[in-house]
Amino acid sequence: MDKASLVGTWKLLNFELRSNDGEAIYPFGKEPIGYIIYTLNDYMSVAIMSANRPEWSTNDFLGAPTDERLEIADNFIGYLGRYEIINDMINHYVEVSSFPNFIKVKQTRKYEHKDNQLILTSPPHHRDGKEMHYHVIWERA
Repeated sequence: MDKASLVGTWKLLNFELRSNDGEAIYPFGKEPIGYIIYTLNDYMSVAIMSANRPEWSTNDFLGAPTDERLEIADNFIGYLGRYEIINDMINHYVEVSSFPNFIKVKQTRKYEHKDNQLILTSPPHHRDGKEMHYHVIWERA
């Protein structure tokens, strides 16, 4: 995939965490909402959330009760920064993130481009004693 084919807006179709034994976990539910955007000047931005999140009890973002603010951590991820394409890999160089551990950490994703879809797969990592990877399917918006 060349840069011209990647640039633009992609809508999330599926987000799952897969184990080597075939187990699939859906961290944002089976119908998550999200977009990933790649620009010509080498920036990217991604936001993913669970569908049907309840409204807060207040319109004051900073004044919401703790349990409502914790809901963000369970049901939303977003980050942005620069990107580069190397062969069949995309590196995201995270500058801003809802998950602080991503900041200044290169996020590498293997990609496939099939028809109108972009499929990103993370390197394996360990979760609950199993080797797992994220498998995310996007469709051109």
